[in-house]
Amino acid sequence: MNQQEEKRGRVVEVRKNSYIIDCEDIIDCGEEKIPAKLRGSFYEEQADKLPVVGDYVSFLYNPAGDSIIQTVYERKSLLQRPDQAKTGVMQYMVANVDYCFIITSLNEDYSYNRIARYASIALQGGATPVAILTKTDLCDDAENYIREVKTISDQIRVHAVSVLS
Repeated sequence: MNQQEEKRGRVVEVRKNSYIIDCEDIIDCGEEKIPAKLRGSFYEEQADKLPVVGDYVSFLYNPAGDSIIQTVYERKSLLQRPDQAKTGVMQYMVANVDYCFIITSLNEDYSYNRIARYASIALQGGATPVAILTKTDLCDDAENYIREVKTISDQIRVHAVSVLS
C-alpha cells in the first residue's frame, strides 16, 4: 500500500459532504483543484469545527480519487449568520478573510439597515467591513449617505464611486 503524503491547501468549495481544495504546492499535488472528503472523526465535531470556504487544511493527497482532510488550521476570522430557516443554528459562510465588501447603489435599493447588518456580521467574524456606495452621480446628496454609513462603526470603511469617477 502506498503511504499518502500530507499536504497543505485551502478549501475553495464546499458541496454537502465533499470539498474542493486548492493545493498550495501544485507540483507535488499534480493538479490545482483537489477533490476531498473529511476523515471520519470530523463527524463527531461541532459544526464550527468543520471546514468552510477559506479554511487552510492539511490533507492526505490521493491522486487516484478523493483526498482526506485531516485537520483545519486555526482561523483568523469566521463569518457566520443565523440560519435562514430561523432554527437558531448558525451558518458558517467563510473563514480567513481580511475584508468584507458591502456593495450597494445609492438608489431606491439603498438600505442603511442592510449595510449595518452585513457590517455587523463582518465585525463579529473578525473582518473589516468596506461599504462601496455606487451610482453617486445619480444621487443628489451622496455625502449624506457616506456620513450615515460611517455612523455604523468606527471600523467601517466607506467609499463612494460613480460611473463618471
